[in-house]
Amino acid sequence: MPLARLFPKLSPQLEGRTLLPELLTEWQQKRQAWPRAVVFFCSSAGEYEQAKPLMDRLQRQGDTFVFLIFVSYSGKRFALAQQETVPFIMAPWDSPRAWNRLFDAIRPNAFVIVRYELWPGFLQVARHRGPVYLIDAVRSPGLMKRGFSRSLRRKLVRLCHKIFVVGKSDQEFYAELLQLPSEAIAQVGDTKYDRVLERLKQRENKRQEMHVQLQAFLGKGPVLILGSAWPRDLEALLSVFPELKSLYPSLKLIVAPHDVSPPMVLKMEESLRRLHLSVRRAQEAGLAAAQAGDNVLLVDLIGLLPELYAMADIAWVGGALHHRVHNVLEPACQGLFVCFGPHYHTSQEARHLVSEGLVQVIASGKDFMDWVRGLHWEGHPPNRRLYEAIIQHRGASDRILKAIQADALEIRS
Repeated sequence: MPLARLFPKLSPQLEGRTLLPELLTEWQQKRQAWPRAVVFFCSSAGEYEQAKPLMDRLQRQGDTFVFLIFVSYSGKRFALAQQETVPFIMAPWDSPRAWNRLFDAIRPNAFVIVRYELWPGFLQVARHRGPVYLIDAVRSPGLMKRGFSRSLRRKLVRLCHKIFVVGKSDQEFYAELLQLPSEAIAQVGDTKYDRVLERLKQRENKRQEMHVQLQAFLGKGPVLILGSAWPRDLEALLSVFPELKSLYPSLKLIVAPHDVSPPMVLKMEESLRRLHLSVRRAQEAGLAAAQAGDNVLLVDLIGLLPELYAMADIAWVGGALHHRVHNVLEPACQGLFVCFGPHYHTSQEARHLVSEGLVQVIASGKDFMDWVRGLHWEGHPPNRRLYEAIIQHRGASDRILKAIQADALEIRS
């Protein structure tokens, strides 16, 4: 593709969007073995994680062909790292012709869009093939804008058969947007909570294996993890790290960069070594290579972060010192002491946890130290209040699936 050659960094995002005849034939043959099919449309890894509980439930029923479409290459890369067995592709270019070719092959009975992805071509074709459901819907910046952008997005949302929102304020927002009574918008919660809790069970063997591999490194702790880290997060932490080590002499640090590209990982490693810390890179020799004498495990691998959080006592979730916070539920469901920066308002769950006083917002290394000095350890999970709060929010996936299946019976009748 000419654009990919001109801009090599864009190559992963641009490639793989052409529907190859041999793949269409393969999917068509697989589809024939199932009574029905459901298509999930996800932006990236986060939306994939939200779709996963519904996908798992449909697969366990044994009567549904599940097909997954990604907008971003990072979503596809994450699914590959998770060894996803559901067929998945990068979204083709948003033309009715492309979507009709794909849907002719897999004959979907329903479509599930996760949170934000409202593509005009996709929606125009999909709505004539089966009901389109928007799940985990929240107030998005695009829908809050005034003028042409809001008008266009309102028209796209109206093409969805039903909307499942996360909270009460989201229900009111979509009711006002679509000029519908609130009761017409289903408030069911967020499937993210189901995903993080169910993944704990599904990956328990992996967690135990990881704990054995890291046993020498972890020692008696405590363990601090900087998850989805950016250089600014690491710089803030390292500004107070000597003080932190004086408070906890046996402290171990796990750093999991959000961007695991070699230049970014090398930059972080150099920052750590400037403090004369003993750093072990996971990709070079594996997790088990980290020993008691190492101060830091630098995890330059993707797909391990949820299990790594299970090794820790304190979690600093990256991104929110300069841009936006990353996944806060993964450490929260472990019952860790959790903190992150002030740019967390794009995350519904982060806003909720802050409002309940269950996590800490920090703006600097000094803020972090002030918070850590006041922590009171309770064992495992060290922050039981946070763990119990997460447990109370499960169940959205079952509520959505029940509504969709009841809807299917009504449509067929």
